[in-house]
Amino acid sequence: MCPEGWHIPTEVESQRLAGNSANILKTTNGWKDAAGDNFGNGIDGIGFAARPCGIYDSHPTVSDFAYWGYQGDWWIAKENQNGNGIVATEFSMSSFDDIVSVSESITKTNKLSIRCVKDK
Repeated sequence: MCPEGWHIPTEVESQRLAGNSANILKTTNGWKDAAGDNFGNGIDGIGFAARPCGIYDSHPTVSDFAYWGYQGDWWIAKENQNGNGIVATEFSMSSFDDIVSVSESITKTNKLSIRCVKDK
């Protein structure tokens, strides 16, 4: 998936990023607030340039792109089996707060973006 010399972040690498405020990671434009204005933007303080890419929500009754402009969600290199099948771990943030989370809560039928990180 990633070009040679790059990889999808591990859970440890994602947790390290999650130690930052979302404001430090978000781009300086494109993040919308509840009114749809660009007031959810960050300062991109470390060059991560997180964009509000949203997700493709694969719901049983309605599948569609969702949260574009309001939320950023990226796969990380971890998955587990639970009672509902295989779930993957995601790295995410939204326009509405300064929280960066790493959670194992999304089924692989949903579609998220990926971010590749450079090998050391």
